[in-house]
Amino acid sequence: MKHLFSVAALTLASASALAAPALSVIGDYALNGGATTPLSVVSTPTGQEIFFSTESGPAAISARAWGDIGATTSFGMALGGSNHFAVSSLIAYSDVITNTSAVTQNYTFNFTIDQSAIAFNVPPGTSATGAASRDIQLNINGTRLSYDHIDIAISGSSATCTSESGGGPLGTYSNCASPNANFSTASAQNFAIALGTLLPGDSFVLDYVYLTSLRYTGSRTGGCALIDAPFGAVAGSCGGASAFIGDPFDTESTGMAFSVSATPAGNPASVPEPGTLALLAAAGAFLTSRRKAQAPAR
Repeated sequence: MKHLFSVAALTLASASALAAPALSVIGDYALNGGATTPLSVVSTPTGQEIFFSTESGPAAISARAWGDIGATTSFGMALGGSNHFAVSSLIAYSDVITNTSAVTQNYTFNFTIDQSAIAFNVPPGTSATGAASRDIQLNINGTRLSYDHIDIAISGSSATCTSESGGGPLGTYSNCASPNANFSTASAQNFAIALGTLLPGDSFVLDYVYLTSLRYTGSRTGGCALIDAPFGAVAGSCGGASAFIGDPFDTESTGMAFSVSATPAGNPASVPEPGTLALLAAAGAFLTSRRKAQAPAR
């Protein structure tokens, strides 16, 4: 089953359209190989949130994704499911950073990723197929500055894990677990990533993005038991998968404050020229290409 985001309607038109920090949260799911259904997003004055769980026969999913801007800015995502499901979500933070001072400034993005994990549960005697991906991206003017990517694929009772990273500190955040390829974890880490240098009056667009996707189909003789999958749980006699990233348990206050800081610079160096910003469409296309590579032959 090909499982895709619908992102065209959520494209941000241009850098100038972002008068203040903006958060976008989207997601979708499918049970038992059925139709893909968008996850419902609740908007608040300071953020957006998905909090949803459902089951149908032997399949179930739970999904939560949120971002908040305010005195404490945080985001997190936790997805899980059992037996035969697909679920995906994306969180994007965007802001226009402008040098309003009279001197050239160096800019740094300061934040914490509280923790991260992707895990498959394949019980003994179960044959399963599935794929999971998790991405963290930091973009300047629509160009990737730093990123970290994990893929895990399940076939039968075996798993393979691959990682891809680059562009600075995010590239060292997580990797594939050894010797068990069916999970990848990373503990809390603080980041202070250099964004570039701006002359007085100049601006750039900062985008900070999480993308996570899970797909799983399990089977065994006699079928699977009807299960109840509470938030964050992986249960059921045919197994399942789960993932979380960021601040899934609202503990951001224990880490580095989410902020962009500036210090006077010596020699000016420009950041990439701004162009049309289509962050969510680009992120969706990136994840779609990963899913096409993961999808089983039909």
